[in-house]
Amino acid sequence: MHPNQRYLPRLATTKLPDGTLVSPPLEDLDPLLPIDKLEEYLGYKPHRDSFRARGIELKSDEN
Repeated sequence: MHPNQRYLPRLATTKLPDGTLVSPPLEDLDPLLPIDKLEEYLGYKPHRDSFRARGIELKSDEN
């Protein structure tokens, strides 16, 4: 294997602009799918941290 070869898919933590670290749930691996595709493939609304890892903030009454 080439030394620069990335291992994918993998778990990955995302650093938000405010410095907060977000770890999406196990079913949401890197590279991240678009959130609508993730929801389609899961068959249910993804976890709140899946949205946060993509920079999408939910209202407090969502998920």
